[in-house]
Amino acid sequence: VGTGSGQVAVPLRTKLRFGRVIGVDKSEEQLRHQKRAEGVSYVTGDAYSLPVDSEKAHLVTIAQAMHWLDLPKFFKEVRRVLVANGAFAVLGYAVPRINQEEIERLFRHYYEDTLGSLLPLGSLDSYWDCDRVLLDSGFKGVDFDANFRHVERHWIY
Repeated sequence: VGTGSGQVAVPLRTKLRFGRVIGVDKSEEQLRHQKRAEGVSYVTGDAYSLPVDSEKAHLVTIAQAMHWLDLPKFFKEVRRVLVANGAFAVLGYAVPRINQEEIERLFRHYYEDTLGSLLPLGSLDSYWDCDRVLLDSGFKGVDFDANFRHVERHWIY
């Protein structure tokens, strides 16, 4: 979901050997730049009405896009399409950490103060039109446990 150009869809097929991968994105512009691979198809659609029959998906992934969504509505759709023991994987990248103190300080000033990355969604002083606080926290406070049976969180830096 939110496949963009297929940066996750293609490795799911080529590296992890999923038999069939469907990349879904609401942006036709993003899909025009799709990476191609046998067994990978792309569909213009939204996260709330996935082009998959109920209980047919073994894995649903979303990479660097969940912060744009109405989460209760999206989670309901994920639960609809997943098979009984299916998996839902949320992938994203964290704010970089810089090992040089002065550069880290300058970056933090730019990221937090200039861009307003720590401000709530909708703040006039924030550059972002998405919830960076939610994203940068690794979706802290999102109740995955209420929506899915088994939840694991892994951070890799």
